[in-house]
Amino acid sequence: MKIPHVGFGKITSAYEEGEYRVANVVNRLTGLPINGFLTVNLAGFEGVVRALGGVDICVDRAMVDPLAGLDIPAGCQHLTPEMALSFVRARHVCGDAIPDFSRISRQQQFLRAVLSNVLSTGAVFHADSIIDQVLPNLRVSPNIKPADILYLVNQLRGLSTGAVDFRTVPGNPYATVETDAGTVDIVQLEPEAKELFKRLRKGLPLGDLGIETAQTPPSPAVVTVNMVDAGSNGIAVQVHDLLAKAGFLAQDATTTNPYGVDGPAIVFAPNPQGKAAADVVQGYLGKVPQVRDQSGTLEGNQVAVVVTPDYAGNPVAPAPEPGSGGETPAC
Repeated sequence: MKIPHVGFGKITSAYEEGEYRVANVVNRLTGLPINGFLTVNLAGFEGVVRALGGVDICVDRAMVDPLAGLDIPAGCQHLTPEMALSFVRARHVCGDAIPDFSRISRQQQFLRAVLSNVLSTGAVFHADSIIDQVLPNLRVSPNIKPADILYLVNQLRGLSTGAVDFRTVPGNPYATVETDAGTVDIVQLEPEAKELFKRLRKGLPLGDLGIETAQTPPSPAVVTVNMVDAGSNGIAVQVHDLLAKAGFLAQDATTTNPYGVDGPAIVFAPNPQGKAAADVVQGYLGKVPQVRDQSGTLEGNQVAVVVTPDYAGNPVAPAPEPGSGGETPAC
């Protein structure tokens, strides 16, 4: 897009001229009013994670990106501030078809996991310590005061993870454009992007807009998992905790089973979104069969996991040693 006083370029190039230029570009692109801004540097990001005592997260495969300093094995682990920064910055992880889209997916997954950690441990009640860690590394527009930031953090009290939605602006990553410097690869906005911005401006339901990205599995952060405890003797709680730490929107387990499935199963909505979501869930649970929902209960990217006493999927994995990495396929 056209960046004022810069010319044609990616939106990130607006950062070269500071936060006000970024706000101007975002406003022109989306039509959304920008009333103020908060920007945090890398030290501030690590400070937030440090104030939370680190973040627990589960991943379905080993992830190694030497450029980002990422080296974690598959399974559940505790991310230090440095590891967390590497996780959200990594864009050269083996197996990513569209690296930038995969990074967005991981960033959404991480934020959902942070919310799960914060809301389950009560860390939000230590808002003062979080602000103390972040404030020295913030650049803030003049109309926002420290008390306003503390107020916003405290607004998290009583919030559920389901109250937070994650979307990606629909775009075509294969587009190119001719500039004075030659042919440049760009992400071109799809027509659905305008509709997404319109609904955001008007406060309308977003529907399925921004859930899918090209050649990238849906982020766990956008997959809702309904849990059914079919006499599992406590296994359903372990499965729920695994999925919550993986960044899924995992609902509390219920004994009500409206899906008509008796055995352990991943039940998915009968549409492409549902099947893609079930594939992502299965990547974490392993040998649990997938079953198409025949009850008409599930829709969109919703999935249900029915846990019975003979459930044979992955339990909560023990935390591996930091930096133990893992075997990854050759790329």
